[in-house]
Amino acid sequence: MTTGKMQEMASGLSRDHIRAVAEHVRRQGEER
Repeated sequence: MTTGKMQEMASGLSRDHIRAVAEHVRRQGEER
């Protein structure tokens, strides 16, 4: 796998990942 391909995948993942993490953090904040 080339570095460019990895960066391409990472940039695509990060957007969904950030959204998922933000949602998870928000949910934890509501529980406390």
